[in-house]
Amino acid sequence: MATLTDTLVTVSVTVTTDIHGNPRVTCTPSEADVLVPGTTLQFNLATTGWAFPTTDPVYVDPPDLNNFPYPSAWVNSTQCTLYDAYTSTGLFSYLVTVQHTTTGQVLKHDPTIRNGN
Repeated sequence: MATLTDTLVTVSVTVTTDIHGNPRVTCTPSEADVLVPGTTLQFNLATTGWAFPTTDPVYVDPPDLNNFPYPSAWVNSTQCTLYDAYTSTGLFSYLVTVQHTTTGQVLKHDPTIRNGN
């Protein structure tokens, strides 16, 4: 059985403002590559004034309980994780949610996880 710490893939999450003054979320890499079963994706929020919500900061959409059997785990306001069992190859869309700590504004972004090359 794979443990939750077999392999770590880090994703940096930032909030920037476009030329019209609208905030937007960016994930780097935009396509997280998972190459082995039992990988933990660690999301690090690098923008002051924004936080991960304590419930469902990251979730696979549509759900795939074979590859992602557990909900994302909130570690703290700037870090959360998602376990990828990698039971099959393919591309999986997921949503990252952040919330402004003062205004409560919620932003979502939909990057991709790639299981396999």
